[in-house]
Amino acid sequence: MTFLYLFLTLALLIFLYLLIFRYKVPWVPIWQKDLDRLNELIELSDNKVFYDLGCGNGRVLFYFAQKYPQVNFIGIELSLILYFICQFRKYLGRYENVKIKLGDYMKTDLNQADYVFVFANQEPMQQIGAKIEKKVHKNLILISYCFEINNWQDFLIKKDKPSPADNIIYIYQYQKKKKY
Repeated sequence: MTFLYLFLTLALLIFLYLLIFRYKVPWVPIWQKDLDRLNELIELSDNKVFYDLGCGNGRVLFYFAQKYPQVNFIGIELSLILYFICQFRKYLGRYENVKIKLGDYMKTDLNQADYVFVFANQEPMQQIGAKIEKKVHKNLILISYCFEINNWQDFLIKKDKPSPADNIIYIYQYQKKKKY
């Protein structure tokens, strides 16, 4: 019986490692109250495409997919475990406007995106900003939960932190610079 407990404990630790610490950005879900606040801050238009980079368990995707059935949602997730959790949630909820893709969001083409949501730490946020500037050929709205993109002050349209206890939400309106 002791061997079984030891085995289960080890399996749980490996599962937690794979779930949280294996990748650059650990999975930490957004608070429900912040989802509601985010819904008040942005207005999603019909027939647009919303990307969630590093979608985790799909909390943001499924929250908005239920509220905006005419918007197409695409979640990108690197963790195989979280990818399967999202696929299961999609199946159970019968979300026809949600696609989940297994992969690295830094290798994802964002040229179809109208909205991009990211909850990543400081370093990946800077990399995402640079990637969009280099590779994206259209205007888009980028929503960042907790971390700003340092050189995007010109694109910042909203910075919401109602109280010291709340997390910051940054909303950027990226405009592709025209080449002359």
